Amino acid sequence: MNSVPPPAQIPHLDPDMLRLRAVHRAMADLRRGTPVILLGPTPLILLAAETAGAGGLEDMARLGKSPATLVLARSRAEALLGQVAHGVTMLGVRVPRRLFAPSMLRSLADPTAEQLLGATPVAAPLPPGAD
Repeated sequence: MNSVPPPAQIPHLDPDMLRLRAVHRAMADLRRGTPVILLGPTPLILLAAETAGAGGLEDMARLGKSPATLVLARSRAEALLGQVAHGVTMLGVRVPRRLFAPSMLRSLADPTAEQLLGATPVAAPLPPGAD
């Protein structure tokens, strides 16, 4: 049986096309509720809150070395938390243990989620590479 070399080792494939395919794959995995690992100086484990399932959360907890941080885009942070400091494009919020469940995380995509986080959510630094 002949083995097929990995796509990166096939000389006629365009490296830009391969990178774009990797991005498409990561997006599809996130939509399926599968964690995605972004490699860099500090690897990041990503999981979309609105598609998180029990298996994806277990994988994320097993792979992660630090507590989970919910990273919110400025517009979502303003909707959930009110005023956000000028110049902030993303905000990290520590995920309380009670919210580390599929149904609770999915509910954060709901416009009424500010009722879940409480009046004073605990700010968390953005993980390295998240900005």
